[in-house]
Amino acid sequence: PNVDDFSAIPTAELVHAVERIVAAEYPIFASLVAARLASVAGLTRVGPKIKRTVDQAIQSAVEKGLIQLTADEVLWPQGRNTVKLRNWNGADAAMRKLENVCDAELTNALLLTVQDAHAISISDAASAALSLLGFQRATAQATERMSNLAQVQCEKGVLTYDNDRLKIAVATG
Repeated sequence: PNVDDFSAIPTAELVHAVERIVAAEYPIFASLVAARLASVAGLTRVGPKIKRTVDQAIQSAVEKGLIQLTADEVLWPQGRNTVKLRNWNGADAAMRKLENVCDAELTNALLLTVQDAHAISISDAASAALSLLGFQRATAQATERMSNLAQVQCEKGVLTYDNDRLKIAVATG
């Protein structure tokens, strides 16, 4: 339904809508939740007033224990920390941008790719992981972001990098 004044929407309704969006699309950036809500209200962009209103609804949902908000502005349903593999190919063009995909989702796709390949170069892993998410091209910027995420996983001991190949680390015990 179109609204004349977004800030007139009752906070309880916005909190409920935030919770439903997060449950369906987690992990999701707070900015995307604001864009979804604005779109549903018939608005084409998120201005400062709408952002402030949505931020208040998000904060209220967090305080009520309905959702979690991470330091990097990513929203999760309360108690959830596993990532679903989503295909972004079906998202509308304005939303289908790599910067709208959070690191947890990219890392999940990267780990699945490395696990399936057993051993794979970073550039091939980046391409394959992005393809899993519905992105057809691995730009230099996208490959660099995936490489940085692979490095983090190597530092955590989840991945290893041997002979120019990423591999899942073998647990020693």
